[in-house]
Parts: sequence; structure tokens; C-alpha cells
Amino acid sequence: MIIALGAAVALTSCLKNNYEDISAPEEISFKSFNLGENTRADFTHDYFRAYAQFSNKGDGSDYKDFWGAAAKKIVKKNDGSADYWAAEDGTYYWPKAGAISFWGYYYPEDQTSVNLSLDTNVGIKGTDVTAAQAALIMLAKPEESRLKTANTVKMLFRHVGSQVVFRFANASIDNNFALTINKVEITEAMNKGNFTYADWSDYEEETTYQSTQSYAVNNKEIGTDNAYTFSTLPQALAESGAKKYINVYYRVADNNAGYEYEGVYTAEATDWKINTIHYYNITFDFTKGGEIKFAPEVEDWTPEFQTYGA
Repeated sequence: MIIALGAAVALTSCLKNNYEDISAPEEISFKSFNLGENTRADFTHDYFRAYAQFSNKGDGSDYKDFWGAAAKKIVKKNDGSADYWAAEDGTYYWPKAGAISFWGYYYPEDQTSVNLSLDTNVGIKGTDVTAAQAALIMLAKPEESRLKTANTVKMLFRHVGSQVVFRFANASIDNNFALTINKVEITEAMNKGNFTYADWSDYEEETTYQSTQSYAVNNKEIGTDNAYTFSTLPQALAESGAKKYINVYYRVADNNAGYEYEGVYTAEATDWKINTIHYYNITFDFTKGGEIKFAPEVEDWTPEFQTYGA
């Protein structure tokens, strides 16, 4: 689904001399698209923010603040007939010369503050960002909104974090085996770091991602039910031989024999990438493949003689 956004934006007073005709200037407008196949989500928030830098030469070598050093809040408005998107605090217009670069991001207002800033060489960057914060941050694709001179400015947002999803199946359910997941954990992964649009670095704060919520597996094959979802930092999970492992603690009831036992399934975790959901599909099969059978034999008595007496 494509959501068309329009945002009006005005020159600061120091740039108004660039206008030859200010009677009908062209408004700056934004267009925001869905987040892409990896996220399976749409841009549904009612605001985002954007930095804007003006280049009089038009090549980005002489950037200066266009609407101030801070990012402007872009909100949904209505002109009486349709919704459109515009800077919250006013109307802003294209200059007659030069170009403007925009860097867009989203982070919800009701969350604790996160350390985001603009570097015109690398775009928006984050410092000491946790996995919980990364799960909520989206950045607009940089190449879509740089050195624009007119018309709409595309804002193609993507998540800076990763998601790890576990899905389970019990292939033995038709054979009267009941499966319950007691706990899932991913060991010794990193939980804080720095990022730009393309990369994460300077990791710190090692943690174990874990959930102890009980989950009954009632499906024979892997379906679309997400049993556990973790918000994680994108990272390589086997650097310098320090492999990270998935541990699945489970309980199975063999209702044929009337007993239960518990076990742990362990597997090596794969790398997690930016703006990607990683699915771990795990199928358990407890069926040995046949009825228990016996092969009885009878052996002859062997006489034994005992002697009593002094």
C-alpha cells in the first residue's frame, strides 16, 4: 500500500532574497511509502521528523541549516477535502536556486529520549542505542531525498533494528504427544551500540534475550503463528569464534505411555540484519516410528543341588 504524503515547507528569512516571484511559490511536499517487503508493515504513524540542509551551490558542499538545526515535526493536516502532510509550525517553499537535502526519521514521542543527531556525511546517526529503542526507530532512505530542487521528496522508511521470531511445530501431535515450550533464550548477544543508516558498530552491553512465557504447540506443521518475538540489534553472531546460541526449553507429554519429560534444544544463531525479520522455524518429532514389541523365550530349568549338614 502506498500512502501519499504532502508537506508544505517555507524558506527561512535569510533565503527569501532568492525568490524572483513570491506570489505563487511551489511548496515542498513529501511522499512516504510502505516500509518494504522485509518488515511487512505500512507507515501508519501520524508524524515523522526531518532535518533540512540548504546548498546554494546545489552539490552539498556548502550546506547550511534550512529551517534551523533541529528536525521539524511533519504532521498530517487536512485542507478541507483531503489529508496532507506538512511541517507542524508553518509553510515552507522551494528556493529559486540551489538544492535542499532532507533526512527523515521516526521515533515515538511517548518513549524515553534517544540520542539521534545529523551528520551530513553519514546522515542520521544514533549513539548508545539499545535494542528496545532500535525497535521503534525508522530512517528514511537517504538517496531518495538528497539535493532536491522541486516536486515531491520521497521518504522510504525502514527500521534500524532487527526482529527475531520463533515458530514451532509438533510433528508428533497426531501420535498423542503434547508439546509445551517453557522458555526460549539467545545467549550473549549485544544490546547497545551506535548506528548509521547502513551499519551498526561499537557494540557494548552483552545480554541474553529471553522469554519464559509458556507456549503450547498445537500445530503439526510450521504456520504463521509467532510464538516468541524479540527486538534485537543487528549484528554478526559468530565474530572471533564467539558464537551465540538459541536454547529452547520444552516439556513433552507422551500420552501413550502416560509420562512426561523435559529437554533443551540448542542451535547456533544466524546473523541478524537491519530492517529484517529473522524466522527460526523449529519442528519437534518425538515419534520413534513403531510399536514397542517383545521377543520372549523360555529357558529350561537348570537343577541346582544343595548339601546340608556338618
